[in-house]
Amino acid sequence: MRTDLRAQLRRYANDAIAAVAPVELSTLDRSRPSPETRRRTLKASRLALTIIGASLILTIIGVLALSRAHDGPDIAANPSPTNPRPVNPMIDGRLLDGRTWTLRHDQLHGLCLTIGTQDFGCDDVGPVINPNADPATPREAVEPGPFPNPNAGLFAYAYLPPGATNVVLIFADGRTTSAGLVIEPTARFWGMPIKPGDNPPIISYTTADGTEIARFP
Repeated sequence: MRTDLRAQLRRYANDAIAAVAPVELSTLDRSRPSPETRRRTLKASRLALTIIGASLILTIIGVLALSRAHDGPDIAANPSPTNPRPVNPMIDGRLLDGRTWTLRHDQLHGLCLTIGTQDFGCDDVGPVINPNADPATPREAVEPGPFPNPNAGLFAYAYLPPGATNVVLIFADGRTTSAGLVIEPTARFWGMPIKPGDNPPIISYTTADGTEIARFP
């Protein structure tokens, strides 16, 4: 591509020289030129200067283009349809005790949770779920405390199943809530604080109109 551009620039220069040469030869008449001849010569000279100027402008543009092409970044360094840059969507919020939480989708490791400054790991490092499990299987973050499992969770999270747009916690006494629910719409995952000592035994996935899509366990 670069070689073709240089050859084209040479052709522009040669065309300019060829345009000027006939004008120079036509003015070698040793006899005194007539006024009409002088006018034609002046007109031809102006045309030749215009061609030369255009050729110089094209040459400068070509040199700048070559310079930029040489100094630019490698194509592989930029995102493209064949070389996409990894994207890890993230959501965040606060627990019932006020601490912050951050949940992100990692393309290699699944859902990764941080509460405050504590790293709770990812799906394959930390609160592991079976690799063959349904991605909508709820995970729970648990801290040591006065409440034994299965009532020690302080945060629930998972991926949404197809068609679901809401998550509802269902308690043993019939209470239901979606308080504190945060949903990431692109990678379709969610996170929600739960209260240690009062964990819901059932998590239900529903549509916007309340139709249940799935429930766990």
